[in-house]
Amino acid sequence: DYRLQLLTQIARTLGLQGRFDEAHLLLDEVESSLDAPPSVARVRYLLERGRALRSSGKSAQATPLFEEAFAVGRRIGADYHAVDAAHMVALAVDSTEARRHWSLLGIEIAATSAQPRARHWLGSIQNNLGWDYHESGDYELALKMFQQALAARVEEEDEEAIGIARWCVARCYRSLDRIDEALTIQLGL
Repeated sequence: DYRLQLLTQIARTLGLQGRFDEAHLLLDEVESSLDAPPSVARVRYLLERGRALRSSGKSAQATPLFEEAFAVGRRIGADYHAVDAAHMVALAVDSTEARRHWSLLGIEIAATSAQPRARHWLGSIQNNLGWDYHESGDYELALKMFQQALAARVEEEDEEAIGIARWCVARCYRSLDRIDEALTIQLGL
């Protein structure tokens, strides 16, 4: 299982380099070695196959893989990977309603999981959802998400991510015509 998981992560690096054919070949090897019972290796295989497809412009083919990764992750109690899968579905779907549904589902699982590692996803998903609301003109909901993302980043103590999250809050203040508050944050950055 560990070896198969490692191979999925090597495939991920190949995909990040745009070497999709090589990534898929490696994922084919993983797929042929997976046992029938659900496992973390299966979840990671589904995630990385989906990522390779999405990154190569095939989001429609990737979405069912992310959905299956989510279902398997939930079934085996792998919250970190289940939230990752929900996050990826939200990135892959075209529908605003579906994107928000999957984002909120990921946030709920990450926030309530007994697995501390799952909380890692909060800032990313809240930030993405904040921009989704912002782009649709729902600035109050966007601000709420950006503030929650900032709190998550502070909890993680990631200074670079905290700076980005503060900038997002300030940007949303500008959209809400709360210029003085936005300027104070921006000057602090």
